[in-house]
Amino acid sequence: MLTLNDGGTATLVGWGGNFMLFDYVVQPGQNTSNLLITGYSDNGAVFAGLSGTGFNDPIAMSTIFGVAPASPPLSVDTLAPTVASISRVGGATAGVGSVVQYSVTFSESVTGVDASAFSLKTTGVTGASIASVTGSGSSWVVSVNAGSGSGAIELDVTGGKIKDLAGNGLAAGVFQSPVNFPDSQFPSSIAVGDLNGDGKPDIVTGDGSSNTVSVLLGNGDGTFGVSQVFAAGSNTSSVSLADVNGDGKLDIVATNYGSSNISVLLGNGNGTFQTQKVYTTSNGPGLNPTFEAVVDVNHDGNFDVVTSDWGTNSVSVLLGNGDGTFKAPNVYAAGSGTFSIAVGDFNLDGNIDIVTANYNANSVSILLGNGNGTFQAQQTYAVGANP
Repeated sequence: MLTLNDGGTATLVGWGGNFMLFDYVVQPGQNTSNLLITGYSDNGAVFAGLSGTGFNDPIAMSTIFGVAPASPPLSVDTLAPTVASISRVGGATAGVGSVVQYSVTFSESVTGVDASAFSLKTTGVTGASIASVTGSGSSWVVSVNAGSGSGAIELDVTGGKIKDLAGNGLAAGVFQSPVNFPDSQFPSSIAVGDLNGDGKPDIVTGDGSSNTVSVLLGNGDGTFGVSQVFAAGSNTSSVSLADVNGDGKLDIVATNYGSSNISVLLGNGNGTFQTQKVYTTSNGPGLNPTFEAVVDVNHDGNFDVVTSDWGTNSVSVLLGNGDGTFKAPNVYAAGSGTFSIAVGDFNLDGNIDIVTANYNANSVSILLGNGNGTFQAQQTYAVGANP
């Protein structure tokens, strides 16, 4: 019997003139990266020609196996293969009745790749079908009969019987068909958190056209209840969740593009919310904030709100009082078409900094934080078109 470094044991199942065969089953989900023999027991057996020595005797081990009593590591593969890429072979268009091909690459060599592992999504096309699947290892080619009509064909990987050489099934990147849940008009942003303290994630959306936020409480099985709707500002463009008044319950912060303000809806802890309190995000007209970040920028333990302001090419910083209310904004210049915003400690000084994506200027702006709620003048960096 062999003892292994994960605590398991391998049992003797066969032998020959110069070998012994041991059996060990790697259990599903086992996370040992390498298996090593750490001990062995002969259970009182005496090997022929080795009278007086036992399996635990290094000299006997050397004589039997021809090597010192050690073993090379055995790697245990617990990583599931993933889809690395799906790309069209040849041109972007194809004629009616023609065969189009897609190159599908996996993260490692896989087996079980056949037509059942794929599905087609078509728009304006009828009669499209998978003709053949060829390839080996990690690279495969799927041939598709284009059918008839003018439109688009999309190839999806559904999983099927695809496994790697260690038997791990395809996991990442494969999802079940979507299930839709009704919301208010034109939801434009989403946040996820436990809004009623039941340990299940819930959903909040910002509803641009109906000037509201919608709350869908989760059932814990991937389904959600009927949406509850709460009034917000005009053209609600973004939402975040944070405990802005320190009562242990998540609150909603919504950015309102049309009314140039933010709405704060304090949570009751049962999935419902109080009437919004509104805070202007700038002292100038035509602000049009688009997104927000909720974070402590001045180290006082209270959540603050930072918004990206499309209409004035700026960012607004509203310092929190810790009770769910906020001070008047401080406004800092950013790039033209300030669209999206994020925060982080970019210079590693322990203070929160701001980065904005500037749609019209094809740039990002970095505003380094001073740690007291104020920020330095922007530094800009060129990026691709319309970030």
